[in-house]
Amino acid sequence: MREIEPDVVMYGTIVNGLRRTGNTIRAVSLLRIMEEGSCKPNNVVYNTVIDSLCKDRMMDDALKLFSKMNEQGIRQDVVTYTSLIHGLCNFGRWKEATRMFREMLDRGIAPNVRMYSVLLDACTKEGKMKEAEGVLGVMIQRGVDPNVVTYSTVMDGYCLQGHIDEAMRVFNTMVERGVHPNVFSYTILINGYCKKMKMDEAMHLFQEMPPRELQPNTETFNAMLQGLFRSSRCGAAQELFNEMQAVGIIPNSQTYGILLDGLCKNGHISEALSLFHIMERNGLDLNVVMYNILIDAFCKDKKLHTARALFSNLSSMGLDPDFKTYTMMIQGHALVVYQLQKYSIMLGRKFAHLAANSPSGFSITLGYSISDNMTAVTFGQRGLMEKYMRQREKDLLEIKNKKDNETLDKDPKWMTDVKDILMKVKNITMDLRELNLTVNALLKNFNIAVPSSPAALAGDISLPPPPPAITNGGGNGGGGNGGGRLNSKQQMSEVKQTSVNVNLLNSKVDLLDITANALLSKFNVNQNTKHAAE
Repeated sequence: MREIEPDVVMYGTIVNGLRRTGNTIRAVSLLRIMEEGSCKPNNVVYNTVIDSLCKDRMMDDALKLFSKMNEQGIRQDVVTYTSLIHGLCNFGRWKEATRMFREMLDRGIAPNVRMYSVLLDACTKEGKMKEAEGVLGVMIQRGVDPNVVTYSTVMDGYCLQGHIDEAMRVFNTMVERGVHPNVFSYTILINGYCKKMKMDEAMHLFQEMPPRELQPNTETFNAMLQGLFRSSRCGAAQELFNEMQAVGIIPNSQTYGILLDGLCKNGHISEALSLFHIMERNGLDLNVVMYNILIDAFCKDKKLHTARALFSNLSSMGLDPDFKTYTMMIQGHALVVYQLQKYSIMLGRKFAHLAANSPSGFSITLGYSISDNMTAVTFGQRGLMEKYMRQREKDLLEIKNKKDNETLDKDPKWMTDVKDILMKVKNITMDLRELNLTVNALLKNFNIAVPSSPAALAGDISLPPPPPAITNGGGNGGGGNGGGRLNSKQQMSEVKQTSVNVNLLNSKVDLLDITANALLSKFNVNQNTKHAAE
């Protein structure tokens, strides 16, 4: 039986299959085999390989292959030029793309609708809408009819610029010229209206689709959901989500991210957490973006126990925290640290004063004074603390803007530094709980009503409320002599030791602040005054 020799069509089919599956290197290897063999590649095979190289971001190799076609006298056509110009535009190599387009025209090769769409896409991505309209005009003048992709590209460009009325004008022009809009066209406009918070117009377009026999897809529903949440129409968003499932559209990870983010930003963090747990139980694919949404919401709501639980759960789910995760955890815990610092300063002043000025006993009058001072210091520093935290948040955002996230994620030293900071925060909060027990025991012993426990600062935080009024001076504490008087050397020693413990806590918090500032300095973030809040 005679062996069948593969011809150029067979080779071309295999090369195209390799291109479609992303096997560019193997496609190039097969091209080399053809060049060395008896069955030489034609322009179709070269065009296929060039297109594959361009899509694989191997522009220099694609240009070399283009030059080789010239050397071997292989005809280049509009398909060849379209792939190369598209690739050059994607790389921002505008001068080369313009030169190649002019070369194509000089060689008498007429641009087709695909070529014009590539040019329009490049203009719109650069925000050059005047140039895009010019390309569209030239296209029509040359007798090339724009298709739905061409018009949709221009509409998308206007929407990206926030010019939704211009996008709608292009849409109407498309319909007038007899080009039927598709789901993509409608989705572009719906998304544009949603971003401008024009939900009535977006809903009108959304409801217009089924009568035109167009079924909204996942991206269409996602755009509508995001717009409804941004407009604080959470009920309508949840109804639309139910409708989405009822018509058989499967939500993707972006859909669930929009739901979680929308609920959190509208203050429904409990509902967001419930949805998250439902997603877990249903075995849905959870990603770090979803965790970040919830961690950010619970940190901002000062519910750090929940934020830490979510953070700890990442590793068990096989997910790695990214830059945003660590940034949000630092921001959330930083507020705790500086509240702890203020509270510990207050305690230090209180008991240092007690130990230094009450050698013969502790009076109820002094207790009133100390209690009032604690309240004044706590609430008097609140505005300054918030000012400091705003600056710290600005610093962290500056890190994010200055450093590439991927680089940071690959830097183990960065991860180690941040984890070390979070561990120190945890240790400080544990120390505070223990210290607070001692403080409250002493207050009780001196017949002073115990204020609401500031141990809550270590978890779901809030500034300590004003201490309640001190009850009458009677009682059995402090040895029962003089109603709350301190007449025991052992008790005096306890007070002094408490003062020492508080000072140690202050030192730990200061050390933590120094570590955080060192981390910021590592990423070239300028530090303002260390304690703008003090």
